[in-house]
Amino acid sequence: MKTALCIPTLNAGADAAILAAAIASQTLQPDTFLVIDSGSDDGTVETFRRAGARIHSINGREFNHGGTRQVGVDMVSDADLIIFLTQDAVPADQHAFERLNEGFNDPGVGVAFGRQLPRLGAGHTEAHARLFNYPDASRVTTFGDRAAMGIKTVFLSNSFAAYRRTDLLAVGGFPSHLIMGEDTYVAAKMLLAGSNVAYCAEATVFHSHDYSLMEEFRRYFASDGPAWPFERQALIKLRTIAGDGEFGRELVSLRDELLFHDARWDAVPVRAMRERQVRQLVQAGTFQAKLSPGALVDVEYLVQLLQLANGERHSSLRIPNTLAALDELRRLELLSAEAHSALRSAYQLFRRLIDALRLLRGGADDLTLPSQSSESFANLARHLGLDADQLMRQIDEQSAAVRTWTTRLGWPIVPA
Repeated sequence: MKTALCIPTLNAGADAAILAAAIASQTLQPDTFLVIDSGSDDGTVETFRRAGARIHSINGREFNHGGTRQVGVDMVSDADLIIFLTQDAVPADQHAFERLNEGFNDPGVGVAFGRQLPRLGAGHTEAHARLFNYPDASRVTTFGDRAAMGIKTVFLSNSFAAYRRTDLLAVGGFPSHLIMGEDTYVAAKMLLAGSNVAYCAEATVFHSHDYSLMEEFRRYFASDGPAWPFERQALIKLRTIAGDGEFGRELVSLRDELLFHDARWDAVPVRAMRERQVRQLVQAGTFQAKLSPGALVDVEYLVQLLQLANGERHSSLRIPNTLAALDELRRLELLSAEAHSALRSAYQLFRRLIDALRLLRGGADDLTLPSQSSESFANLARHLGLDADQLMRQIDEQSAAVRTWTTRLGWPIVPA
C-alpha cells in the first residue's frame, strides 16, 4: 500500500529540524511527504524542503483543521494510507510509522492513531494528561463499544494518526467547515459507517506542552479549542467560592474574555444536547422536573444563551444566578415584562418542585413526577401547598409557557 505523510505547519522553529530528522530515521518511509504551510517566516519551509517534502503554501487566514487536512488528502490522491502529524509531535523511535500502519492489518480498521508520550523533562501535570489519554495497551474500538466507553469511543488525535483513504472518503472526508475536532468528527462518522478505530500503543511520538493552569484553561475553552459547546456554555456558572481570591478573579476575567469577547453563539448545539437528554434520560409518558421539554433546564439554557449573546455589550449579565440574570435581562429591556414574568414563575415552580422531590425521596437521583393519581403525587402537592389538580395544572401551564417563549425569543432549544 502506498503511504503519504501530511504535516500542517506554521513557524515550527527548532522543532522543524528535529521532526525532519526523526522522519528520515523511520523504517517505513512515506511514498509522498507533503507539508501544508500557513505562511511561515522562520525557515520552516526551507527545512522541510531540504528533507524532501513537497511544500504547499496557503494563506494563514484560510487554515482550519478540517479543511486544510482535506486539501492534503486531495493532493495525495494516489496514497492508500495517509499519516497526519503535527509539527510538534516527534516520533519517539524509528518504528513509529511502521507500527501505526500495522493497525491496518485488520481490514475493518478505517483509522489508527498512536500513543503520545510526554516530552522529556515534562512536569507532573503535563505528563498526566498524556498518560491518562494514551495508555500502554492497544485496542480496536467499534460502534458497539459506545455504551461502555461513552465519548471516549470517538477519541483520537490527528497529532499522530493515519487514515485508510477509501474509508475516509466514504464518510465525506474532513469537513471544511470544522475549525477543530475534525479527527473526532471523522471517527464518529466512520464508526457509524461500520469502520473501526485502532489505537496503536506501540506507535509512539513525543507530544506534550508545559502549559500553566491558566494556559490549559484558555486552550481548552477557546472558541477553536476542544471543549464542547455545552462545556463552554456552562462556564457562565463559574464563580469563586473559596481559596485564593486573586486567582479566582483572574480566572473569571479569563472566562469573560473567552465567552463574551467577539463570541458567536447559536441554539443548534444546545437543542441537539437537549434532544439527547430527553431521549436518554426522560421516560416516555412521564414528566421529569429538570429535563422534560419546558422544564427547569430549558429556562436555564434559554437565560444562559441570552446572557452569552448580550454579555459583551452588557457586563452586568456575566453572573451565575439564573433569577438574577432574568431580572437583569428585564432591566436592560432585553426581555419583555411578559416574558420575564412567565420565565421567572416557571423557574421558581420547577425549583420548588425539585426541592420537594428531593426532600420526599431523600435524594436527587429521581426527579420524575409520580403518577398524578397516586398518594405520592398528592403528598408532593400538599408539600407545595396545593392539591393534586392544582399542581398538575401549574406544571402544564408553566412548561407550555417555557416552550412558547424559547421559540418567540428566537432560541428554539426545546425538543418536541
